[in-house]
Amino acid sequence: MTKRNRSKKSPSLANNYLLVNRLSLVNRLLLTSLVFLPVFMSLGSLILYTAFKASLETSLQNQMQSQAYALMSDAELEKQGLWMPERMADPSFQQTSSGQFAWITDQNQPLWRSPSSILLDEPMLQPTSPVTPGEIHFEVPSDHFPYYQLIYDTRWQSENGEQFLRFVVAHDPSALSAELDSFSRQIIFWISGLTLLLLIIQYLITRWGLQPLDKIAVDLSRLESGKIQLLKGNYPKELNPVINNLNQVLTVQRTQRERFKNTLADLAHSLKTPLAIIKSNYQTTDDRIIDEQVTRMNNIISHHLSRAHLGYQPLAGHVAVLPLISRLTGAITKLDRYSNMDIQLRIADDVHFHGEDGDLMEIMGNLIENACKYGKSKIEISAMNSDKGLKISVEDDGPGIDLHLRTSILKRGARSDTASLGQGLGLAVVTDILSSYDGELNISTSHLGGACFSFILPNKVGK
Repeated sequence: MTKRNRSKKSPSLANNYLLVNRLSLVNRLLLTSLVFLPVFMSLGSLILYTAFKASLETSLQNQMQSQAYALMSDAELEKQGLWMPERMADPSFQQTSSGQFAWITDQNQPLWRSPSSILLDEPMLQPTSPVTPGEIHFEVPSDHFPYYQLIYDTRWQSENGEQFLRFVVAHDPSALSAELDSFSRQIIFWISGLTLLLLIIQYLITRWGLQPLDKIAVDLSRLESGKIQLLKGNYPKELNPVINNLNQVLTVQRTQRERFKNTLADLAHSLKTPLAIIKSNYQTTDDRIIDEQVTRMNNIISHHLSRAHLGYQPLAGHVAVLPLISRLTGAITKLDRYSNMDIQLRIADDVHFHGEDGDLMEIMGNLIENACKYGKSKIEISAMNSDKGLKISVEDDGPGIDLHLRTSILKRGARSDTASLGQGLGLAVVTDILSSYDGELNISTSHLGGACFSFILPNKVGK
């Protein structure tokens, strides 16, 4: 085949492939059943036919063997020759239409033949393979001899001494062939009916098994039209992870829309006071007040932008914790005011955060900067994955935080040290981000003597 011919056939193959891909799940399963079920049923029919034929031939061989033994019991070898009774034990050998024949030979010389074989030509009595005296040799019809043939060779003791005799029994295969043909017609009828019945059952089972997917499609249409907010109903347990994750995505999206709405309202409200102060002082020569309010507005805007974009993302990837925190600590210690801080990391390489890396960076950036601001010289950061989730703690050797202040400093705009710079928004941002991940910031006393900020982010994957 030339390259041109191959190129002409390629679009056709591609179209067939696309056509198969467009098939529905029901049609795919039915097409597979239509292709493979008849093949397997045909193989099963062939196996049954072969086994039935072997059973018939075994039964025929046993019958012919019994007839050969009956011939041996009737035969008498005298001086004058072989004597056989006129009326034999098996009458089928005396009927020309019985299809059953018998011969007795001596060194391939006919000694006797049954009356039923008179109309037959002299048969080919030599077997196709050697026969050991005393053993039964059974042959199926062939081009040389179109009958089932059983040969039994024996050494016969007579008055003349030992003599070799061969007993041959033959059967017309037409009776067995008729029985096989009848069985074939029956098995074709029943196998065809069974195949059709199985295809119908397969179709009904497939339709019933895929009904939950049809229900999901209907519920998604209702969800799109706004009639429902979440997918609810009795779904098979195999679909529950998909339903739960989809509902989680929908909940997060709805929460984010509400967060954007609330953030815009909070931002507008928060900027009113700084703008009013700037408006009342823009004609004065005191730039310090204006600079202070501009800085305050910048912090407010940054905080609300962070709030607007934070949130747990169900389909977010895994973020390695150690490299991210290493970059943060490296950047912070480059600042002159924090260059003397000794930051120890106790984090394994396999610790991961399931979420957005920007959220973890915002959390850890605020906590590390807070520890550097209030710590004396040493900071310890640890992280580990547990059954409950990701646990991270940031500890310093500073003055610590009094018990009565540990709750209030987490509120927006609150600071434990009012003399330091800032608007008190850092811990508020951390708290907002953690709450979106169902986490909570805890404050305790560090073994270093200062404050310990810790939190646990629950594992949500697969729930």
